[in-house]
Amino acid sequence: MTTSSIPARWPLFDILSQWASACAPQGERNFLDQGGEEPQRIRAHLRRTPADLRWLAGRDPGHTELLPHMLWAAGLDESRLAPATRDALARTCSRCRSKAHCGEELAQGRAGDSYAAFCPNAPAIQALRGA
Repeated sequence: MTTSSIPARWPLFDILSQWASACAPQGERNFLDQGGEEPQRIRAHLRRTPADLRWLAGRDPGHTELLPHMLWAAGLDESRLAPATRDALARTCSRCRSKAHCGEELAQGRAGDSYAAFCPNAPAIQALRGA
């Protein structure tokens, strides 16, 4: 599962990610692979495979791997940005609570038009675009 395929319509993804990130041992994350009612209920609700849920559970809440894709979708070349600007964008991205929504918008090819509605970097991106 790629980051850009995380659906935005299930806020439980964020809750699951926070819960699993708090579980230090990998063994505790493996409960998603087990049979039983609770793991099956989670998988059915999210409509995802155990591998998808393991990937999600392993995400660091502060990851910024969607940022380059968002910049590209907004028409910006990340390599042309000043290092301080990239760092500021990454700091804001790391605290974002809309990563699932961002991933879905990127996957659907809508992010370039819709980022202003959910991206905390939207004002900076718009300024960089000269809009």
